Amino acid sequence: LKMMSMHDVKNVIFSSSASVYGKQEFQPIREDASLEPASVYAKTKKAAEELLQNEVLNNGINAISLRYFNPIGSHKEYIIFEDFNKSYPNLMSSIISVAKRINDKVLIYGEDYNTIDGTGERDYIHIVDLINGHFSAIDYLDHFEGYEVFNLGTGKCISVKELIKNFEKINKIKIPYEIVDRRPGDISTCYADPSKAKKELKWISKYNLNDMCKDSWEPVKDI
Repeated sequence: LKMMSMHDVKNVIFSSSASVYGKQEFQPIREDASLEPASVYAKTKKAAEELLQNEVLNNGINAISLRYFNPIGSHKEYIIFEDFNKSYPNLMSSIISVAKRINDKVLIYGEDYNTIDGTGERDYIHIVDLINGHFSAIDYLDHFEGYEVFNLGTGKCISVKELIKNFEKINKIKIPYEIVDRRPGDISTCYADPSKAKKELKWISKYNLNDMCKDSWEPVKDI
């Protein structure tokens, strides 16, 4: 923000996160929900949003925070794809590491949530849809002043087991898993109400779960 001020840059798009919402009683989650970040990561995202809001008020910049839900998949030219060797992998990275026989099984943290099959439910969004959301936000900034927040999600919740089963079906690979204890701070369900982005950014997600599972595996299967 200091560098923006020095060089008279007035527009910024911030990569925020749905984690700022924390545990929400009402689903799907709208942008005006109270923020209850449960992790250090989520608290840093909330703090960054607050910094932006202050900068908008005090120094006249224009800012958009895009609250990502759960991006998976790869760019069509494989510029961006799943890192399956991460120290702290997300679910899809864990699935891929098992598919490539780097690990023996996926660990599922809890099977006693109040969900369709007892495992956590999330809003998974294709990375290309997420990228396109940024282009829509850039266009929006051409005629916008102030600060605004948008959810980038599909508006659908998929459980951990559903994601694993779909990956198995689409890619014809068996993915063993083991149920272990819940992790502190994990929540049962989190999915977006993307209607604000549809109305104001003219953006909607176009890729489905089959696309996400196929595109997560294609660029890494031969690495």
